Amino acid sequence: LQLPLTDYERKVATGLALGDAAFLRYLDWSYIQLTGQPLTELNQVEARVFVYRAASAPALVAPRMERCGVHRCAQIMVLLEEGVVLDVLPLVNLSTGAVAVARPSGRDAAPHVHPEAQP
Repeated sequence: LQLPLTDYERKVATGLALGDAAFLRYLDWSYIQLTGQPLTELNQVEARVFVYRAASAPALVAPRMERCGVHRCAQIMVLLEEGVVLDVLPLVNLSTGAVAVARPSGRDAAPHVHPEAQP
């Protein structure tokens, strides 16, 4: 059992993800796929950061993330203002500083509306 992430851990996870060139390239590509426009400012998207355990989503387990659950890890859900979730999910191992990028859909970027954004 792991407790929810602290504000500090969420900030560190977001910083590590934003420092990862592969994540930034995929974030930009996914944003263009959904909006038809390039991502010019990070405030065009919203990040929600949660605890990540490899055992809870075995299909998303990436190399360097298989120890998540033993190690302290985070997953970052990236949303547009309209509640549309981008098909990019950075996974951050806070214990090692490793970052991996998963695609929840397992296919090309496509819009996913987050349940909390439904009217």
